[in-house]
Amino acid sequence: MDKKREMRKASPKEERMKRIYACIGIFVIILLLNLCSSIYVAHFQTDMNRAFEEIGTQLHAGHWTAAREKAKRCTAAFRGYTAFLSIFIRRDYLAALDTTLCAMQCYAAQSNGEEALAELSRAGSQLDAICGLFFRVL
Repeated sequence: MDKKREMRKASPKEERMKRIYACIGIFVIILLLNLCSSIYVAHFQTDMNRAFEEIGTQLHAGHWTAAREKAKRCTAAFRGYTAFLSIFIRRDYLAALDTTLCAMQCYAAQSNGEEALAELSRAGSQLDAICGLFFRVL
């Protein structure tokens, strides 16, 4: 019986290999998480930029109600992404973009195109800063 137990004991070489395999596994998992989160944020940035372009087009055309509704949907979508982004980015950056999006909605509701376009421009630069910070962290 003792011989069987001795035979089951792993050699030091096998122990090292187990550790190496565990390290490789952890490394692969981290790389996959990094890849998935990068794709997620790139998708977020693309969606938001597309929405900003549509809002800008509607504001230039004077379609205030459509611009306001699109800005509402854009703000709701952003708030959906906020939980994930707050893992990597300080909440005050995210809150600043949220505030800018809300201000843009208000200006569009008041038919104040010039101010709404200024807020839209500010939101675009804040979005670029947030995504830049995210990719800098990774």
